[in-house]
Amino acid sequence: MSPVVSEALIRAADGAPFQKVTGGGNDFVLVDNRNGRFSGELGDLVRRVCHRGLGVGADGMIFIEASDAADLRMVYYNRDGGRADLCGNGLRCVARWASRTGSFPRAMRVETGAGVLAADGVAEPPWFILPLGAAEPTRLTLEACGRSFDGVRVKAGVPHFVVRVEDAFGAGVLDSAPHLRSHPKLGAEGANVDYFTPRGGGRCDVRFFERGVEAETLSSGSGSISVAVACDLLGVDGSPVICRNREGLETRVVVTRSEGRFDATLAGEVRMLFRGRLVREMLA
Repeated sequence: MSPVVSEALIRAADGAPFQKVTGGGNDFVLVDNRNGRFSGELGDLVRRVCHRGLGVGADGMIFIEASDAADLRMVYYNRDGGRADLCGNGLRCVARWASRTGSFPRAMRVETGAGVLAADGVAEPPWFILPLGAAEPTRLTLEACGRSFDGVRVKAGVPHFVVRVEDAFGAGVLDSAPHLRSHPKLGAEGANVDYFTPRGGGRCDVRFFERGVEAETLSSGSGSISVAVACDLLGVDGSPVICRNREGLETRVVVTRSEGRFDATLAGEVRMLFRGRLVREMLA
């Protein structure tokens, strides 16, 4: 059943401009909200706009806002209408969008729920740096679907559980994802689930199941970072790690250790797909 959007929110949204953007196949509806057009709880609006049959269709929705702590603020909602602290691919899309407006410096700082992060939207490909802090990733074995899954728990802005598999692109790989995503050992909010297969030379085939989307996404920025961190922990490959998705698109992650702390730089392609305006008929 489609969410019911309040009449006040429909009036605010009717005619609002947006851009459809994608980072490596992870797609978003981006709205410039620096004028404060949207406020309050936006979950119902997000669910309606992101619906792939009745709305624009997207994995999530991004609102750009003014910030006192950085050059701009990124507010991110998953497709289910829930807020998330960070979306890595979304942040690269924000950096590319900001660089094209001419209103922001190239070396920009973006306020997110995971802190203020450095990004560059002019570079090819766009990149940002995520400080992972001193928290070490941890190995964890979870029981699900009648078997054991040995994986790595990583906090890359949002939580991830990373599993090495024989063939990430094989049939049935994601069957376990909904069960692992909400496993009690991953906490009340669960975690995104990432599957990877090393292919040598720092390259990995990857698949992602994202909470809040509750389905596979073609790419995940924080998931790619988590895979790279897991590779480092497991001694699979050194940095950089190139994550290749099912469309053959690649994301590059460099993990740096310094004085017991981790930093990760994520770089990958961004495409600005089209512009449009929200309309009452989509929302009512």
